[in-house]
Amino acid sequence: MERIDHGVNCLEDPDLVLEIKEKNICLTVCPTWRISDPGPRRVKRMRKMFDLGLSVTINTDDPEEFASRYLSNTMIEVQKTSDYSPEELLQFMRNAFIGSWLDAHRKQAY
Repeated sequence: MERIDHGVNCLEDPDLVLEIKEKNICLTVCPTWRISDPGPRRVKRMRKMFDLGLSVTINTDDPEEFASRYLSNTMIEVQKTSDYSPEELLQFMRNAFIGSWLDAHRKQAY
């Protein structure tokens, strides 16, 4: 599987969105925030990407540098600032597993 880190700017080009969807390219979105920010960023863009059927993940980007800290905290804060259902949050994790660089044999074992 191919993967594009971050990828939120794909929304600016509808043709690119279609190509990403057709090729099932995973997008690793980091809703990180700095201490001066009120909370996670890019949540609305993630929602649009998710609703378009793109393979979106929630990731951390340099957790020690941002207020988001580690992935578990990021997931909690994204849920607090969005309307994602528990099932949708689980889909983010499925997308991350499928989009990982783990080889197909090992993915199948899991």
